[in-house]
Amino acid sequence: MTGFPGTPLGTCGDKKRIEATMSDNGLSRFLGGSPGNVILRLLVMSLIVGAAMVFFNLTPRDLLEGFRQFFENIWAGGLESLRTIFVYIAYGAIIVVPIFVLIRLLRMARHS
Repeated sequence: MTGFPGTPLGTCGDKKRIEATMSDNGLSRFLGGSPGNVILRLLVMSLIVGAAMVFFNLTPRDLLEGFRQFFENIWAGGLESLRTIFVYIAYGAIIVVPIFVLIRLLRMARHS
């Protein structure tokens, strides 16, 4: 029985293959899938987000400026800013919660 071609089982070649497999599993576990699949998903998500940003005429600089202004308003506004945060959360929840429930229902149906 051999590990790599021409290498007896239990030698250095077998150990290297096991270490390579373990590091691949660790990388896949860290990324949430195989590196190729993760890269493909990131490319598709980046395309969708980039298209949405162009559609809404937003740039990364605009987003950063919006976050900066948001936190300045929180600091300067006191209790009014708490109301603003609540409104932001409520508006976001109106979109996020139904999507979350829909995704969970679809996953449950797929696994059944």
